[in-house]
Parts: sequence; C-alpha cells; structure tokens
Amino acid sequence: TRDGYHLSYDLGRYIAGLTLVYKLTGMDISNIIFAPGGVDSNTRNVAVESAMNAVKSPFSVTESQYDEAVTIDLSNYEEIDMGWTPLGYWNSKGAGNTQVIISNGTDLSKKYYASRMFTRETLPVGSIIVLSEGWKYRPDAWDGDGALSTARPGVTSQSVVTVTNEWWGAYTARGFNLSRSDDSSLESIPASEVTVALRIYVPKNN
Repeated sequence: TRDGYHLSYDLGRYIAGLTLVYKLTGMDISNIIFAPGGVDSNTRNVAVESAMNAVKSPFSVTESQYDEAVTIDLSNYEEIDMGWTPLGYWNSKGAGNTQVIISNGTDLSKKYYASRMFTRETLPVGSIIVLSEGWKYRPDAWDGDGALSTARPGVTSQSVVTVTNEWWGAYTARGFNLSRSDDSSLESIPASEVTVALRIYVPKNN
C-alpha cells in the first residue's frame, strides 16, 4: 500500500490488475510481460504469484516460494546527496511556480522533507531507490519548464525501486516528497533520522 490502506500506484495496483485478469479469463498471467516502471523482474514474479494464490486460495494465507529477504549488492554503487529541505514539499501541479519547494510553515508542509530536483543525468537509469519501513514518498515529476501536463506520479511505500526508462517516461525532472506512513508531522523528529529513510544509489560507472 502507499499509506497503509490505499493500493500503491505501481505494485499494489499491478497485483490487483493481474488478479482481475486471472480471475476473469483464467489465462496464464505469468506470460504477461508488462510491468509498471519501478517494478523489476523479481518483484514482477512475486506479483504474479500473489495474484494466482489469491484466486486459487481466497481468504487464506499462502506460502510464497519467494521467502528470502531482499538483498541488494551495492558494491558497484555510490550513495548520492539528496539535498533535503526540511518541512517542505514539491507540487508539480500546483498554482504559481511549480519548480519551487513549498515550505511555508503550514501543517501540510511540516509532514514532508523535499529532496533536490534530479534529471536523467543526476539520477540515471540503473539507480536504486531504497526506502525504510514506516515511510513513503512521492517521486514528483515535471515534463517541461512549467506545471506537469499529466497526472502526478503516485505515492509509494515500495522498499526498493530500480530506476528504469519506464520510471522516467517522458519526465525531464523528478523531486521526492518524503513523509511518514501515518502522515504525522516531522517537525519534532531529528533531521538525522528523517534523511536516512530514503536513500538513492547510482552506478559508480555512470
């Protein structure tokens, strides 16, 4: 989920879609090659298995063949500076200058930390986004100099996302809004605790 009860826009809705297709058609959904940006091949396999188990054994807990903790080899990656702005957020569809962090001291802004803005060059394909448990983020986006012309990217709580061409799509820039899963204020939380909740690693040979 993206907030504890709504499906995440990428993985959560993907699993729901696969479940619907499998239930209605009975087709072998393991042959479906589409996956949303940010859902890698390993996560896709888990999604397919989850959908099939849900249809075959509804209202019961099933064992997964993918029962090992996710491990990430970061030896060929380096962590990048997120350039956090405390108690602020991006809104690529807002009124006025959408490429300025909103940090106005309101209760809303106190729920977020905003990263610096990234381009394809500073956040290349192959980078890995790692999120700690209890947190979520919106990878906000722009496709030009003004407001975003399409819907904003959704909020996600997925723990590991690999940046792909699909994740970038037609966007020219991305900026992250980090918040707690329960949307509580970050005003009294030490910055050192917040800024480690979302980390990005880029390939060293980039």
